[in-house]
Formats: sequence, C-alpha cells, structure tokens
Amino acid sequence: MSIFGQPTPQQDGPAKAAGALRFLTDLRLDGMCHGAVVRCPHGHARVRAVDASKALCMEGVLAVVTPADAPMRLIPGEHFYDKRISQRPVLFDEPTWSGAPVAAVVAETAALAAHAARNVEVDYEVLPTVSSLDEALAERVRAFTNKANAALPFGPVRLDRGDVDAAFDGAHHVVEDTYQTATVQAAAWEPYAVVVEPHEDGGLTVHKGTPAPFLLREQMAVWLGVAANRVRVVCPPVGGGFGSRMDDLEYIATLLAKRVKRPVRVVLSRGEGFIAGRVRHGARLTVRSALDGDGRLLGRDLTAWYDVGGHLDLGPYVILRALRPLALYKTDNLRFRGHLLYTNRPVSGATRGFGNPQATFAIESHNARLCNDLGIDLGEFRRRHLLRANETNVSLGVVDTATGVFKTGTGNVSSCELQACIERVTEALASEHSVRDGEHRRGVGTACGMHTTGKGRKEVSTASVEWLADDRIVVSSGAPDQGGTGVATSLAMIAGDVFNVPISRIEVRLADTERELQDSGAHASGRTYVAGEAVLHAAEQVKARLDQGDPLPIAEQYRHKPTSNAPPFCCCGAVVEIDVSTGICKVTRLVVAVD
Repeated sequence: MSIFGQPTPQQDGPAKAAGALRFLTDLRLDGMCHGAVVRCPHGHARVRAVDASKALCMEGVLAVVTPADAPMRLIPGEHFYDKRISQRPVLFDEPTWSGAPVAAVVAETAALAAHAARNVEVDYEVLPTVSSLDEALAERVRAFTNKANAALPFGPVRLDRGDVDAAFDGAHHVVEDTYQTATVQAAAWEPYAVVVEPHEDGGLTVHKGTPAPFLLREQMAVWLGVAANRVRVVCPPVGGGFGSRMDDLEYIATLLAKRVKRPVRVVLSRGEGFIAGRVRHGARLTVRSALDGDGRLLGRDLTAWYDVGGHLDLGPYVILRALRPLALYKTDNLRFRGHLLYTNRPVSGATRGFGNPQATFAIESHNARLCNDLGIDLGEFRRRHLLRANETNVSLGVVDTATGVFKTGTGNVSSCELQACIERVTEALASEHSVRDGEHRRGVGTACGMHTTGKGRKEVSTASVEWLADDRIVVSSGAPDQGGTGVATSLAMIAGDVFNVPISRIEVRLADTERELQDSGAHASGRTYVAGEAVLHAAEQVKARLDQGDPLPIAEQYRHKPTSNAPPFCCCGAVVEIDVSTGICKVTRLVVAVD
C-alpha cells in the first residue's frame, strides 16, 4: 500500500514533543562566547561617536566593534535591478530605523554581553523621520539623507494591457476602494539566533536557520573576499521561519568571531526580534474596476504602495507578487503601478506570502463589495472571470530595468483546478448562514488566491540517496526545513514509496553546504515540489541498481531543475462570529481547498 494518502506523523514529531530536538539555541561549542547588539533607539540618526570604554572595563568583556571597525565591504544585495541599491552595512553610521545595529559586544556570558551593550555610549545626531506611507509620499522629509523616498530608481513597476482609460470611460459601473494592511512580524517561537565558528584558514562555519543556505554561503564569501568553499552553512531544525530570518545577524557574529578568534553565539530577545527581524510590508492599495451592465469586468486598475522600511532588502521582488491577484481575474484591460517607499520603520522582507497577501486582501475584498453593491452573485462573478488552464498568466514576466515596465511572458497556466476548489469549499459551508442583526453577528465569506511554487524555473535542488551495507537508507538534500513544514518527512515518504519501506527506515539529512548538494532555498513552499523530485529520481536510480543485483552500498545523486511550474491556487472559506458590544471576533470555522 502506498505511503501517500495515509496519516503520517512527522519524523521529528516525537523528539519535538519530548523536548529532545536540538535547535540552534541548544548548540554549545568549545570556547564559545556570546555577542550582544547595540541598537539605535531613534528612527533616523547619524552616529557621531561611540564610547565603549565602560563596557571594555568590565571583566569578561572581550571586544566591542563599531562602524569604524566593520569592513568597508557592504553586505551583498540581491534583486533583479541592481544589487548595489540593496547593499547595506553590517553596522550603521546612519541608522535608518529604530533597532538598526550600530555596535556589538562579545563577552564570556550572554548576560555580561547584554549588560556591556547597555553601557556602550553612542552620541547621535537625531534626524527627521518618515513614519508612514503618507509622509514618504509627501517627500517633505527623507528616510535617508542621500536618497529619495521612492526606493526604485525607475519609479513604480508598471504594467499596461489594453486600453484601461477607454474601458472606464465606457463602463456602466465603476467601483473604487482603498485598503490598508499592517506591518506584520512573524514572531516565530524560536528566537532569532546564529552561531559562527571561525577557522584558522580564514574561513568559517555559520549555524543558522536560514531559508537559503547556499545563497547565504555565496553572499558571505563575497563579503569576506574568500572562495565559497571556505564558508560552510549548516541549517539546524528551525522553530518557525516564515521568511523573517534573513536578518543579517550572521555578519555581526562574524565580525565578533573574527575579532576574538572563538565561536560566537548571538541570540536576540523577543523585543529585539520585533525590530531586528524582517517584517511583512505594510501596504496601501487602491483598486478600481469597470463593469458593463451585465456585471462583466471591462477593466481593472491596481495601484500599490509598499513600505520597505529602513532599507530595500527584497522589496523589488516582493512588489511583483502584488500582480498575482490582479492576474487571477481575466480582463482585456489591466493597469498596475507598484511603488516601493522608504520609511524609518522596521525593515520589510520576505515574510510569508512575499507581497501577495496584501494585494489578495484588497482584490478579494473589493470583489465582494462590488458584487454586494451591484447585486451580482459572487460565485457567478468568479465563474465568469477566474483564470483557467491554458490561459495566459499576465503576472509572469520580466521588468525592463531601464523603465520599470513589466513585460508579460508567453507562458500559459498548465494546470488549474480552482473552480473545483471553490465547489468543495462552497459545499462544505452550505449549512452556514450569516447573521447581520443583533449583538452577536455571524459572517460567512470566501476568498480565492494564486501564488507561486518556489522560484519557478530558477529553482534547483540536489539530493543523494544511499542504501548502506548495514541496510540503513540515508536521504541527503541541500534543502532546509523552515520549521514545521515537514520537508524531511515528505522526502522520507517519497523515498519510502519508491523502496516500499516504512519511513522509520529512512534517515533524512538536510541543509549542510559542506555536502555540496546545491539547493536554491525554501521559497514559497517549493521544497516538496523541487527537492522531492530530486529525491524521487535518485531513489529510482538506487532501486534500479538494486533490482539488477548490484551489491550494497549503493549511492546515487540527482540534480533537479523544473521545466514547468504551474501556480498553486486556493479557495478559503471562513465563519466569523462578532460580539458587537465588545468587538471580539472569533473564527469558528475555516475551510481551505488547494490545487
């Protein structure tokens, strides 16, 4: 009987339940010391001087590093336009958000390091701050002294299809809404942490719950000016990732470790995590729709303003995902303007959904309102307009980096069962009804979405499968598990199904760059799709050799690069109860169908 379709506990579930699974904060190394970060309390400032004398007088304090001690080489950026505009210093001499690192201390104990950090005196010139999208748009104050608040050199990302103005001029109905979404911190259970071990040859080992170990190795090697094989990245079990752990903490720990030539551990407090970890972009989105007298969508216009915070990070990629929900509903006439704006708020990054949830919230809320106001059945509106298989996904394409114009590619959606998802959710909620009057009200609603699986055709993953002489089966993958996603269990199930053995027979090893199993990283829930294929092919090759009588041990390796990548679709239905007198809301039921 196939493993798939059967209840399967996660491989590390018993260890988690017993408190026996070792996370990064459980790691102890010989000679390890502890780091703490001095953070700017102002939204925008200039560091005039740093006085570390009080801290350095404390017994057990080993060193203090400041912007003057940090190497001139900036942390490498990563995005489609120009990597230079998302480069940033390790320690800031012009901190641009409250919480930006300006110095760091290393000591024999964590408590001493934290105490010493509080005694590092920093003289700041406090500068005017930009604290909202409205202030950023006004440009009366700049978030950086030497940059405009518009973060992209070419202005907004722009998409134009058809004749949007003509569609609105000839419309029977025009509906417009503006929505605001908040900045969100993932607040994973495991604190942000890193351990860095320096090597005598100038290389180092980084222990961190990163979603992309090989990308981190490449960036750190560039920053250090060494070959990539001199940097090893090990990704331990993670207590929740959600894209928020790309926090640059490893660079600070590296400065300290190289200074004292000992392993350094840095663990952030919960309060620090809220200002140092990456957050989801706060956004404002204006949606306009033009409809004919029969409720058919003639044109749609989406303008999005995303708050990138105190530096650009992955913003140029994130804003492109706002196109996904716009593309989900077909019309010949589409306009998109995607703006990224600097503010002096926490840095926004790759937090779960990568720019899509903000726009999906706006589009789906807008659809519900226009259907309600115009007396259109929402289900019928979706049946008319939703994207289907073999139709063009206009959100896939490339940006002309000279102009900001988004050019849609020629690829069609190869698979889409969203209508079946809607039918499943509708059927499951058939007995639920809204209550619109009285103190206790009840709402029933549905929303649809389309995202992406990983990086699409840019993805790659390598796996090795070994059947050892002692009859153990070992699956090794370059993919990390970002905490609770079950990657190890999924890969064990795939190999177990090929060999027709229980997954208890299979040991899974993940995310250690020393094994040189290249993997593009845990992006957009893509590891089972990409790393799973690599394991499947490697396991099939091992099985073929077993079937032909090859002696043990047998080992095979496979590098998988997807040639197609249909977007995932979903429909979600919720039942929400609201106590009008207290404002307390309670989600009493949630039904999700995913293709």
